[in-house]
Amino acid sequence: MNREMDDKLRGMREKPVETAIRELKAISRKYPKSSRPLLLLAAIAFEAEMYLEAGKAFEKLITLRPKSNMISLGLFHSLWGQERFGEALEEIKRFLETVGKSRHKRQINEYMEILREIKEKACQNENT
Repeated sequence: MNREMDDKLRGMREKPVETAIRELKAISRKYPKSSRPLLLLAAIAFEAEMYLEAGKAFEKLITLRPKSNMISLGLFHSLWGQERFGEALEEIKRFLETVGKSRHKRQINEYMEILREIKEKACQNENT
């Protein structure tokens, strides 16, 4: 672990969101192979419903950890929050093709549940 980076990451959640995001971007540029600043940035942005910022961080994280189901799900929800539905569904496809269907049954079940909910809402909207 990098002690300097740890010191910089400490207390980010207590800062104003815009300040934390700005500082985390700078830290991630200084440590481009570390996922930790980007994970924190994505989490803070997502919690603040700043889906564009969260999505950018998750997209960078995908390049560092393409088989992470947590990152894939974060990117999916960030894209969905931006109403980029087609891209969100493409992320599901990318993830499944990357990891193989048998390795991540729990993640696949989560995605299938999301798709069921989407289908139900689409059917309800058509009937109203």
